[in-house]
Amino acid sequence: MFPDCFYMNKVFSSKFGMGALALLLAAVFSNRVSAASNEDEIRSLITHYYSAINAMDVGSAMKYYGPSKTLLVYDVADAPLRGTTDVTKHWTDFFAKLKELKLEPREIEIEGTSGGKIAFSHFIERATIVTKDGRRFVEDNLRTTQIYQKIGARWLIVHEHKSKSRRVD
Repeated sequence: MFPDCFYMNKVFSSKFGMGALALLLAAVFSNRVSAASNEDEIRSLITHYYSAINAMDVGSAMKYYGPSKTLLVYDVADAPLRGTTDVTKHWTDFFAKLKELKLEPREIEIEGTSGGKIAFSHFIERATIVTKDGRRFVEDNLRTTQIYQKIGARWLIVHEHKSKSRRVD
């Protein structure tokens, strides 16, 4: 029953019965479990997405993006990328210039909506980028925001925005 709440216990017990109370509690705890499950799924998506990016594997990275009609990506240096064709070309061209890439998300915060179909995260992304000629191109922090949509049973990135951070590590 409701701890420290005699009135709620009395109301639920007398007016709605124990079955209604059980259904209410099940719904409350189910939503909490669902929210935790969604957050775990999104954290897993972030981990796998960055593993693919750091391996410079365009095909694997693209598996974590939503359908072309919804996808919008703002990279630090480029104009907006719209759709999977633009994003695939961007990553392919970018990876072709690199010897080493390490993007490390830190301080990830994830928020979801009550409907459970849209969520977003924001975090600091530590970027270390070395060009093919061995020149350290970037050693800096980025601010990253990703918006996810649950499509079917999977969370996918439908919007991504990266910008230079003033934060120094």
